[in-house]
Amino acid sequence: MKKILLILSAFALLLVSSCVKDNEDKVPFMKGTFYTASFADVDTVVTVPQVTKSIDIRVLADTLKGTVASDNVTITLGVDPDYVEEFNKANGTNYVMAPIGSYEFTNSKVSLFRYNVVSTTGSIKVGATYDMDMNTVYMIPIVIASVSGTEEYEVSNDKIGYILLGRAYSPIAMGAGTPDDPYVIRSAEEFGKIRETLIEGSKVYYKLAVDVDMSSFGDWEGLNGESPYTRAIDFDGDGHTLSNLTCRSTGTGNGGLFSVLNGEVRNLNIVNAKIGNADNKNSAGIIATFGGYHNDKVDFRGSAINCHVQGTITTTAYGNGGIFGYGYGVTIERCSADVEITGNHHCAGIVGYLPENGGNTVKNCYSTGTINGTRFPAGIIGYVVKGGKTTVSCCYSTMTLVSSNFGGAAMIGRIDNATESDYDVVENCIAWSDRIACTRTSNGDENYSVGAVVGDCTGALGKIYLTNCFRNPDMEFVASAPLNILCDQPNFDPSNPPSGAGTSDGAAKGHIYPYHGVAAAAGATCSQVAKSLGWDENIWDLSGDLPKLK
Repeated sequence: MKKILLILSAFALLLVSSCVKDNEDKVPFMKGTFYTASFADVDTVVTVPQVTKSIDIRVLADTLKGTVASDNVTITLGVDPDYVEEFNKANGTNYVMAPIGSYEFTNSKVSLFRYNVVSTTGSIKVGATYDMDMNTVYMIPIVIASVSGTEEYEVSNDKIGYILLGRAYSPIAMGAGTPDDPYVIRSAEEFGKIRETLIEGSKVYYKLAVDVDMSSFGDWEGLNGESPYTRAIDFDGDGHTLSNLTCRSTGTGNGGLFSVLNGEVRNLNIVNAKIGNADNKNSAGIIATFGGYHNDKVDFRGSAINCHVQGTITTTAYGNGGIFGYGYGVTIERCSADVEITGNHHCAGIVGYLPENGGNTVKNCYSTGTINGTRFPAGIIGYVVKGGKTTVSCCYSTMTLVSSNFGGAAMIGRIDNATESDYDVVENCIAWSDRIACTRTSNGDENYSVGAVVGDCTGALGKIYLTNCFRNPDMEFVASAPLNILCDQPNFDPSNPPSGAGTSDGAAKGHIYPYHGVAAAAGATCSQVAKSLGWDENIWDLSGDLPKLK
C-alpha cells in the first residue's frame, strides 16, 4: 500500500508542520510526489468526550521537488497506526495511537487534477472518547490508502503528517451536556460539579444515574443564584432520590436545590430536606426558591414534572412552598409534597406565591403535612396575583393549615387582581384537609376569609372559574369572622361570582368571599371522589383511600 502522512498545521489555517524522518533515504524525483496536509487552527485538538471537531485535509504535490500531478487522480485517505511508533522513535516523543471511535472520515476521497499541486478538500471528524486519559496526547496519522487514475506518482517519505488529539478536563466524566448526550451524574462528587458546568445564556442537560446523599455538601447553596439567572437547565432525575438536602441552616439567603430554576426538573425525588432557619428572611422551596423569573431584562419559565419532595421549611419570609417558593409562568404536573412549613405569608404545599406573570399550570398534584403561617396558608398555592390564567386542576390536599392572622384554604389561599382577559381556573379539585383554622381573635367581618377550596376571591370577583370541587365532609373549620361559615357553594364563573351564604356579598370592607365547594358524601373516600370527577387513572392509582400518583 502506498502511504502518505498528514501534516498538522502549527499556527493558523493553511500552515503545515513537517519534520524529517531520521536515517531515511530520499525518494528519487519523479512526477507526482505527494503528501497530505491538514488545516487545523491549533497544534493539538482538545475536546471533551462526545464533542467533535471537523478538520480539512488536502493532498499536495511536493513543489520543492518540482512535481505536479501528471494526470487527474482520485486519492483515498486512511489511518495507519504503525506510523505512531515510527514517529516517536524518530522524534523522541511518546504519543499514543488515538483509539477507534475518536476519529471518522466524513470525506475520505479527494481529487488532484492534472498539473495542479493542491487537491480538493477531504475531512475528518475527531473528538475525545471516555477511555482517553486527560494527561496523554494521542496521534492520528493520516495516510494515502490508494490512488487511482495514474501510476506516475510516489509517496513522500521525508514528511510525516498527523493530527494530535487530547481529552479536555470535564468536571462530569460522562456526557456532553446536550439533549442527545446529557451529563450523567454518577456520584455525589459529580452532582456537586453541576455548578461548574452550567453556562450563562445557554441550556445544559443532565441525567441522574444514582441516588445521592446530599449530607456531604453541608449547607447547600442553590444552583443558578447569580443575576441575571440565565444558566438554563434540563434535569432528569430518572426516578432517583436526593436525600438529606440542607439549605440555609444558618444565616439568610434563598433556600432550595436551585436558587432560581430556569428550565425543567423532572422524575426526581427529594427526601429529608431541611430548608431555612428561624432567622431566615428569604423565601424557600425544596426544588427552587424561584421557579422561573421575570424582570425588565429577563423572562423565563420553571417547570417541575413528576417530582416528589419531603422535608421541612422554616423561614420568616413571604412565599414558601414544597416545590417552589415563588413561581413565574410555572408548569407543575404529577408532583407531590409531604412538608412541614413554618413561615409567614403565602406558604403552600406546592408553590407559595405567583406574582403577576402569565400562564401558570398546576395539575395532578397533591400535598400532605402541616403549615403554620400568618396569612393565606394553602395546600397547593398560597397567593395568586394577576396570574394571567392560573389553572389548578385534578389536585388534592390533606394538609393541616393554621393561620395566625387570616386566610387559608386547601387549594389556594387567595386569588387577587385577576384580569378579565385571562381568567383563573380551579376545577375538579378535592380539599381533603382535616383542619383549616384561623386562630386570630375576631375583628368583626373585616378579616380576609378562610375557605375549604379557595380562601379569598375578593380581588377576582367576576374573573374566575371555580368548578366541580369537593371538600372533606369531616373537616374542622375555624374562621375568625362570624360571617365566614362553612357551607356548600355551587360552581362559580365570571357571570356568577361567589355570593350569598358565607360571603360579604358587597358589605363595606368585606373580604369574606371564600369558595368551599361541596361536601363529599358521608363515608366517601378521597379516591372515590376523584374517580367521580374523572381523574385520569393512567396517572392516578385510585385503589386506596387516598389517590397516589403512579
